[in-house]
Amino acid sequence: MRATVLHVATLALLGTHCAPAANRDPVDPVPTVSAPPASASTQAADSAAEPSAPPPPITPAGIGPGPGLGRYSSASCGARNYERVIELSAGGRVQLVDKVAPCPPGAACVWSGIVMRQGSWSLEGGAELGKPFRVLLSFDGANDPKARPVPDHLLWWESRGELSEPDESCGYRKLP
Repeated sequence: MRATVLHVATLALLGTHCAPAANRDPVDPVPTVSAPPASASTQAADSAAEPSAPPPPITPAGIGPGPGLGRYSSASCGARNYERVIELSAGGRVQLVDKVAPCPPGAACVWSGIVMRQGSWSLEGGAELGKPFRVLLSFDGANDPKARPVPDHLLWWESRGELSEPDESCGYRKLP
């Protein structure tokens, strides 16, 4: 039925182009319109309006707003006089590397000078215009006394594309 109605409407729109082939100008071809035949399932779908699906949740997989996956670095900052590198991975995993006193190349050191922590991360907030997302951090085990404590969250400013510690004194830049 739908194909027939479409065909009749097409003929009405084409007007003079529907003349017999002998009278048609070969430079001005007749456009062709085709429509798939209507089926019972198509008609049922047309009559029932489906509600729109909710947007996907914000996840650590890098889908949606928030910081992208990858490594972020903050130079020495405030009481922390060494570089800190945070890597946000898929599946909500995070690795933090504090380069407290790295052993120089070729030197023999008792300790590597690097404190590593593993844990998880997730996003919270960011729905208010101009407000940051909170990148919630949870690390396995206790803080290592050789390194400065790690904040329980970082801030992701979507409008600026910046990651920072909660008081915004220590910024992080994305590493290649």
